[in-house]
Amino acid sequence: MDTSVLPDDTQGFHAELSLAMDKLQKREDRAEANAGYGSTVGGMAITTNYLAKVTEGVTKELNGPRPRSNTYDFRLQRFLRNLEPEVIALAILQAGLRSVGMAITSSQREAVMRIGVALNNELWAAKLLQTNKKLAAKVEKTVREKYGKVDLRVNAAKRLAAKGDADGNAFVMQEWTNSELAHAGNWGMNILLDVMPDVFELTDPETFKGERLWRMTETAKDLAAAAVRETVLRSPVYQPRTEKPKAWDSFIMRFAEDARTLDRSQLIRTYHKDVMAAARHGISSGAMAPALHGLNILQSVPFRINTWIMDTIIDCYNHGIEVDGVPFRNSLEVPKRKTDEEFKAMSVEERKLLSKKIRGLHKANRANDADTVQFEEDIETAKRTASAERFYTPMNWDWRTRTYSLARFNFQREDRVRSMFLFANGKPIGTEGIWWLKVHVANCGAFKDANKIGIDKKPFEERVKWVEDNIADIADYVKRPLYRTEWTQADSPFLFLAACRELIECDNDPSYVTHLPTAWDGSCNGLQHLFLMCRDPEGRLVNLIDTQAPEDIYQVVADEAKKLIEADAGNMELFGKPDDKKPERKTVATFDKLAKMALAFGVDRKLVKRNVMTFSYASKEFGMSEQHFEDTMAPQELKLLKKEIAHHPFGDDEDEWRLASRYLAKRVLAAIKQVVRMPSIAMAFMQVLAKALAHEGKPLKWVTPAGVTCINRYHESTTERIELFVHDKGVKKRTQITVANGYEKPIAKDKAAAGIAANLTHSMDASHLLLSVGAAADAGITDIATVHDSFGCLACDAPQFLQIIRETLMRMYTDHDILSELYESCVADLTEAGRDHLHKELAKQGLSGPPEKGALDLKELLNARYAFA
Repeated sequence: MDTSVLPDDTQGFHAELSLAMDKLQKREDRAEANAGYGSTVGGMAITTNYLAKVTEGVTKELNGPRPRSNTYDFRLQRFLRNLEPEVIALAILQAGLRSVGMAITSSQREAVMRIGVALNNELWAAKLLQTNKKLAAKVEKTVREKYGKVDLRVNAAKRLAAKGDADGNAFVMQEWTNSELAHAGNWGMNILLDVMPDVFELTDPETFKGERLWRMTETAKDLAAAAVRETVLRSPVYQPRTEKPKAWDSFIMRFAEDARTLDRSQLIRTYHKDVMAAARHGISSGAMAPALHGLNILQSVPFRINTWIMDTIIDCYNHGIEVDGVPFRNSLEVPKRKTDEEFKAMSVEERKLLSKKIRGLHKANRANDADTVQFEEDIETAKRTASAERFYTPMNWDWRTRTYSLARFNFQREDRVRSMFLFANGKPIGTEGIWWLKVHVANCGAFKDANKIGIDKKPFEERVKWVEDNIADIADYVKRPLYRTEWTQADSPFLFLAACRELIECDNDPSYVTHLPTAWDGSCNGLQHLFLMCRDPEGRLVNLIDTQAPEDIYQVVADEAKKLIEADAGNMELFGKPDDKKPERKTVATFDKLAKMALAFGVDRKLVKRNVMTFSYASKEFGMSEQHFEDTMAPQELKLLKKEIAHHPFGDDEDEWRLASRYLAKRVLAAIKQVVRMPSIAMAFMQVLAKALAHEGKPLKWVTPAGVTCINRYHESTTERIELFVHDKGVKKRTQITVANGYEKPIAKDKAAAGIAANLTHSMDASHLLLSVGAAADAGITDIATVHDSFGCLACDAPQFLQIIRETLMRMYTDHDILSELYESCVADLTEAGRDHLHKELAKQGLSGPPEKGALDLKELLNARYAFA
């Protein structure tokens, strides 16, 4: 990016804007190198402003008088009518911009040829898509993954299409001659000059035989510069700040530390006017006071950097210590290109496997490159912040009032970032605090015993004993973290190491001043809320009652899933669907084979955990299969590529992995439904309500226990995207949808129904968090760090804070019958005909209203010591 476009007053920008400039400059340089000036912020601003005019110009040319049949114009227009006018307009506009920039010009001939090539490429892509959609999709996917530059993508796409697919279907289109390219380019350039005289111009030749130059006008440069400036000012890279953030008392506030910043932060991240209006009313009426109280406390908590952990993370990276959260320094070695003789000697299957391995290694290296960029940004932020005695992270909500930080560097991030946070305020740890610190050490380690049961799933007393039995090793981890690397196998390695150091530094001294956040997580919190809504006695599975040892619903589901899978052993029926066009693909297998692979791999709590967690958020079989592919199949592939294992446990190729993922999802979902019955009924009830209102074009609304109005609003998209072949950026075009009740956008019925369970549940855990934080502050506990359903505090505050968390949860569900309130809100917003429709749909579920409640005694929560543990 040419920094000369930035105004003089950018000198002396606060770090948040300076970082925004640096970030934008890197992105702009990469975009211009890959696709030309048109893909930069300035170029896209020009494109967005003028695309409609250029489209009109194209349409006018194509709809004008037909040229004679023996002319270039006739043949050109016959070809171009195979493309949409918007695509033609975008192609010539982007090609025109690619020939210029803030500091470059091109000759008229260069610009003409570039425009001609752009049109020819779009015609090639359109013809490929028309001829063979599957080949077109495969080609585009392959070149996008392999290349960054558009020119390389286009050339590679044409080579791949010419080779064809597995069935031998190839595609080749005769390229235009230079004369034809020049004629097409002149046609496009004339349109640009006609409709964009304030953007493009051709200079007069400087010599008698000199060429005319194609360049941007000063007006266009000013427009681009303004777009760049506005992008920087509207997109500050929020940083931790050394002054306590202002308390939220209105819907929109400024949080950036540079007064020139245009960004204004909203209390709630939403674009919907009714959500904004409801929030403003809640603020002015005081209804949202409990929620605001909790939010303002959280963003007022001062932190400081744990410099010992920060230095250890850096040392791990520099010394190549393998640990989750630290990218590897050296790229994975990609096999060298085979000689022609070697390649010919390979079988077709060997070639396919080699190609797949190479693609996988390239993909892993690209992912690691991205991880490295974020890692380096995190470390730089930590280093800058380390000199401050205390810092804060401003926060706001999503529309369900889940709390998020505005700064990228925050406590809610992954293990390596969270471990660098210490409370700025400390307290003497006390004898009881030492005991709870030991529990926290065990929780972060979560090491498994011989029976593969994590220590964090055992009674508190056993966790403490585990720490005391291993105290010598713990001390050595702290003393020599780069040599005694067993700690890297912990569930949260850097949090574990930070907790170990705090314990060793404390040395059982009750007067030791602790600053370490200790975390207490809800036991499958989404299901906890659903069990509480239903008053389901099976809530014991998520520790809603007092037990001698913690219940583990993930293990309960794993055991049930294992039974179902074991029953499949010996079943020779086929699972999956054969590919008739490509019978060699491994898209089917016997239940017996899939069951044996799953059992050999191990059906444990880790395998089912994400499925169980997301079930309460309405995850279905397809979503669960994708989770298995991401969490099980892909990591095993990476291990295979890194030569850590000899064979993938679920087969040789992606078809087999996807088949196994679908099988696991099917069996795990069946197991979940057997274990979690009443919540399943409640979720179906919510979906009926959402669909009934969506049928009338209305969203389902509810007021949370913290006093915030939530609106389950989903709409069909009112924009369509115009894109060029293998380009990364497109332009949005507004479309208008007219419905019977005027111009209101229709509610997306399926999306509203699919999202309601997750949204209601998230709003409940958000309310519980905010109300618990407020109650804790009222009791004098203000050093709190949260991650949705995880509550962090100083170890010495843990006993009192945990009791407050449980009391708040009990009061929340004692004072509110969530499902009845949701039903009443729905009925109140429906017409009489809508209510009749609702009751018919409920009857299909065997319901006449809200589901009947179970016999769970909410007072049991008060003594449920493992509800948050």
